[in-house]
Amino acid sequence: MLNKIEVGKKYPGNYNFEGIKLDYNHGFTLYAFLSNLSKEEVQGFKKGKYKFALTEEQGILFFLSEFKGAIDMSDAPFHFGLYRDGRIKDLPKSLGPQDGLSLTVIVVDSATGIVKAIRYIGLSHVFSNKLIEICIEQSKGIIDVEKYNKRLRLVQMRYTSQELYKKSIVECEGK
Repeated sequence: MLNKIEVGKKYPGNYNFEGIKLDYNHGFTLYAFLSNLSKEEVQGFKKGKYKFALTEEQGILFFLSEFKGAIDMSDAPFHFGLYRDGRIKDLPKSLGPQDGLSLTVIVVDSATGIVKAIRYIGLSHVFSNKLIEICIEQSKGIIDVEKYNKRLRLVQMRYTSQELYKKSIVECEGK
């Protein structure tokens, strides 16, 4: 069953945490669960310049994002191998020469659960192809969740989002 997500309404899932999360379910969605967002920050998510980058560290993909006026560089760890339900079949294996993936950005107030913004962004062809390539490679094996979480904690203790950004392998930006 699909849940309707609407600006100004309650988010239908868990929202009681702070952070940026990347998810894949018939398309990529970047969730920003943040509390006490100002009107200016919400506008930054809605209409501000954005920058995305991909970094791989310890076999973990980090989807880095920045929205001018909203958030500085933030990282969302991601590994397609954590999905065990066959959703890799929904990921395009290749793109036309001018095509790119789309990204839905959903901003939720983590204190109230109210959806503050939804934005659709077209990712560049080069960025999209690299994201697809990494996801396909990650999906080839079953991942040990405990080992993954341990590696993730080590990477997050060692690197800031800005340091991960400096190691990026591809970027995409726009307005």
